[in-house]
Amino acid sequence: MVMKFGLSFFCLVIMNVPGAVAGQLHETYLTIRKDLYQMQYEEVLKVIAELELSPKEKREIQSHPIKFGHQFPFLSSIPSSLITELSYFEAYSEDGGVGCLSVNGFGDVYQPVTVSLQFLMKEKIWKVKHAKIDYLPDYDRFYQQADCSK
Repeated sequence: MVMKFGLSFFCLVIMNVPGAVAGQLHETYLTIRKDLYQMQYEEVLKVIAELELSPKEKREIQSHPIKFGHQFPFLSSIPSSLITELSYFEAYSEDGGVGCLSVNGFGDVYQPVTVSLQFLMKEKIWKVKHAKIDYLPDYDRFYQQADCSK
C-alpha cells in the first residue's frame, strides 16, 4: 500500500514550457499515440515533417501496419513502449519554430521509459521531425527536462 501511495504522488504531470501555450506538443503526441493505436496511419503521416514518399508509397503505408513500422520504427512503437505516462516536459526554440517533448513513464513490465519527440512548426501545425525511445536502467534516470538530442 505504501508503494502505491508513493507512486501516486510521483505521477504528477510536470511541464517546462517557457513562452508557449502549455501542452501543445503533449496534445499532439496524445493524438499521434491514439492514431497509431487505432492504425489511422493516414492521420499520422500528416504530422510527419520532411516526409518524402511517393503517393503509391503513402497508400501502401496507410493500409499496412508492417510497412508503416518499417518506415517509422520509433514512432510506430510508441504505444507499445510507453504504457503508463507519469510526467512530461516541453521546450521551444526562441522563435517558436522548433519544439521538444519528453514523456516519462513505464513500459509493459514497469520498465522506466522516456519517449522524446522533436517537432517543427510547418503549415501552422506541429510535425514530428525525430523520435527516440530510451529504456532507462532505473526510475531516478527519468528525464527532468525536454531532450530531443539524437
